[in-house]
Amino acid sequence: MHDHAPVTMKTHARAVVIGGGVVGASVLYHLTKAGWTDVVLVERDELTSGSTWHAAGGMHTLNGDPNVAKLQEYTIRLYAEIDRTGYYRGTARPDSRSLMNVTFRLPTEALESKFVKESTAAGLDGLKGHRAVGGLRASLYNALPESGVDALTAFMREFERRNG
Repeated sequence: MHDHAPVTMKTHARAVVIGGGVVGASVLYHLTKAGWTDVVLVERDELTSGSTWHAAGGMHTLNGDPNVAKLQEYTIRLYAEIDRTGYYRGTARPDSRSLMNVTFRLPTEALESKFVKESTAAGLDGLKGHRAVGGLRASLYNALPESGVDALTAFMREFERRNG
């Protein structure tokens, strides 16, 4: 927990940069370098404390990087599985979903605990959600192969079949 003095937020700005990671800080720097003075940077914690470049606003853009395009394909497939029946519930609105961290819930916390235990036993590690918010989180940015997304979606279908 950080001990900061209260901050009064501006109500209007020419530009609002969301996320104080390397990209957000760079965007803010270049805007001010170009002469913009009415700009705001919003960060949830500390500058450079996380990886907001892939999450802010759920930006899914066309790009020339085949690795990012493949990651977008993985993400879309995983969200499609989450949305398929309603058994799993995404925690972010569809227009604000992260490209890299896919978060979701199950009908009960007991089922979430069971899911984490069984998925770990099946070789799908690291699906437990953030300690502050709970739920489940699949992080897709650490060189996850396509087979990893296939294994996770197959596990999700089988878990739902057995527990839904």
